[in-house]
Amino acid sequence: DAFVNLGRDAFKRTGLRKFALSGGCALNCNANSRLASQEFCDDIFIQPASHDGGIALGAALEAMHRVGDGDFVDGYDNAYWGPGYTNEEIEKILKEAKIPYKKSDSIEKETAQHVADGKIIGWFQGRSELGPRALGNRSILANPGIVGMNDKVNVEVKHREVWRPFAPSVTKEDAPKYFEGLEKMDESPFMLQTHYVRKEFRNKLPAITHFDGSARIQTVTKGQNPRYYTFLKELEQLTGMPIVMNTSFNDVGEPIVQTPKDAVRCFFATGFDVLVIGDFIVEKHV
Repeated sequence: DAFVNLGRDAFKRTGLRKFALSGGCALNCNANSRLASQEFCDDIFIQPASHDGGIALGAALEAMHRVGDGDFVDGYDNAYWGPGYTNEEIEKILKEAKIPYKKSDSIEKETAQHVADGKIIGWFQGRSELGPRALGNRSILANPGIVGMNDKVNVEVKHREVWRPFAPSVTKEDAPKYFEGLEKMDESPFMLQTHYVRKEFRNKLPAITHFDGSARIQTVTKGQNPRYYTFLKELEQLTGMPIVMNTSFNDVGEPIVQTPKDAVRCFFATGFDVLVIGDFIVEKHV
């Protein structure tokens, strides 16, 4: 209520109907969605590192603006600004650790099959995400249609409280079919909005539907993340829905994995089934 009242006051003072939010409070998905639903709000922009880590970004943008070296960025559609690793760098780590692996010619298709089969996947691809959310490059992936999959990931991999919800990643064009409230703000690339799973799909998506029917969704386009988008479309061919359960690739008390060595260590220390890292696949055989 306080969040919405501050927004209402800002609108009354300025007459502006588009909001830019920052600071830790702007990571509150429920509050963001409440503000977006108000009649005085037409749109909201929140950059993905909307916490103390974003101060450096803001300082750089302010300095750039003051010296006239360009202007503020027009458009901000992805958060993949961290380090990335080549297949050669990844393979070197796998060989040094004496880990059996195979190189895949169709990494998205093979990963989709593992997810459809109920496996828990460590997914390490491209450049890491800016901000606190895993957005499909340093993620744990699982089938959202399997009852109890959220509990399984919490107990076997994340080692956290079983009531903690998991987020769905979904192709942007398909999101309105499964989730309510996308009429005004039709995308959520940084997982910063809460939407309600449509009632007819709640039983089909038990692992990502919170007890109140809500979900903290991430929408994905081919332009933002081609490999992750292609994986979602491959998954649709197998499960009927371009939706995956997505949570950050880390164990409790640890940061999101950053390097291939981090990914390998976390994979073998927890209850993953498959590691998909670059174009390589590592499987545990129990």
